[in-house]
Amino acid sequence: MVRAVLNTSSMLFFLRDGTGFRADRGEATCAGDDPLCAYWSQYPAILDGADWPAPITPLAEVSIRQRFRQWSSRLLVPVHENGRLYGFIALGVRDDGGPFTSGDRNKAIGLARLLRQCLEQSSRFGKISEQNERWRLAEHYLPNLLVLSTDEPIPKHVPAAIRSLIADVRGSRETRRMSPTVDQPFRAQAGLSETLGVWVYWEDAAAEVRESTQRQRSARLALLHDIALTLNHELGNALVSLAALRFNPNADTGSASLSTAVKRDIASLESINRHLASIPTFSEVVPEETDIRALLRDLARRTGVNFESSGAPVVLTVVPKLLDFALESILESIAENRPELGKRDLSVRLRTIGDNDRMTAALSIRGPKLALEGIWPPTEPGDAPSHGRISVFVAKEIIRLHGGDIRASQNTLGAEINVSLGNW
Repeated sequence: MVRAVLNTSSMLFFLRDGTGFRADRGEATCAGDDPLCAYWSQYPAILDGADWPAPITPLAEVSIRQRFRQWSSRLLVPVHENGRLYGFIALGVRDDGGPFTSGDRNKAIGLARLLRQCLEQSSRFGKISEQNERWRLAEHYLPNLLVLSTDEPIPKHVPAAIRSLIADVRGSRETRRMSPTVDQPFRAQAGLSETLGVWVYWEDAAAEVRESTQRQRSARLALLHDIALTLNHELGNALVSLAALRFNPNADTGSASLSTAVKRDIASLESINRHLASIPTFSEVVPEETDIRALLRDLARRTGVNFESSGAPVVLTVVPKLLDFALESILESIAENRPELGKRDLSVRLRTIGDNDRMTAALSIRGPKLALEGIWPPTEPGDAPSHGRISVFVAKEIIRLHGGDIRASQNTLGAEINVSLGNW
């Protein structure tokens, strides 16, 4: 029908295909850097091969005439807008064999404008179709995604916790998030959409809540188990002399040896009580930026151990008082576990791992005959568990609160106890 209106025997529509153009029928193509396209980028006018709207180089003219012969065309009509070439139309010979008239040219220009509008609308519809397909996939894979208009009521299937979140966003006009808890199992996020409505996404995290609850329960049971064994060990040792008085009421209480033992055990009980009393204060502490190297230097000077460090200060956000207590308790326990050496030949070496916010301070405690209950030497299968002193137990928890850990390792220089420390 279009060919009949333009009185032409053939018509090819060349549309964008990558960087060039491809005909709607056949295999005809035109590269984006072809002389024809280059000429149209400066002079977007109809070409008939006879009259040129502007000067043209002989090489470009030869190339364009070759395109006329290649496509059996007599008229080439560009489809353009603001200097951008959308495509072009190649018209064949007129039905009567004569040249195209000015009326034919005007009809061809009108067809080119109509084609340009169709291409623009097609691009818009393509984007809408693509967006609809994305929404379809979102509804399939993310069924709990909802977009509401300004006054649209909340659907009945939305859980009560999510309803409350949507109402909060509508009232505050700010983005809100909700984390899963034992009371409500949803993880959700909601905010204002571009149309001033509300979007909300939620997912059921009930399984995650159950797993987290189980992990917390297991961690508490493990903590209670360690506390019980540690207190049993400490209190059992400290009650030896007092138990002797209980089971032997006729014992000579004026005996120097018994008096010394009682005083020693009472001092142990007081020490245990002091260490236990320090645990509730953990929630009251205030972390601060501290030079770990300076803290260890003061600790080494006070306890008499050797300290090895080099490089710049190691600054971490820690609780200096707790950390000082933890490290001193570990060093004191190691010294007590080798009475013939004490703190002699005991050294602490400091190095760092990572940088900036991910910096970790790594401490290595070295010396002959190292021993720390539950850490070194390693227990063998079947051995009775050894949880040592309550001060060491508290020290381990302080180190964990600082994002660290305490382990032991063996190398060619002997055993060493490694303590890692991060930010609080």
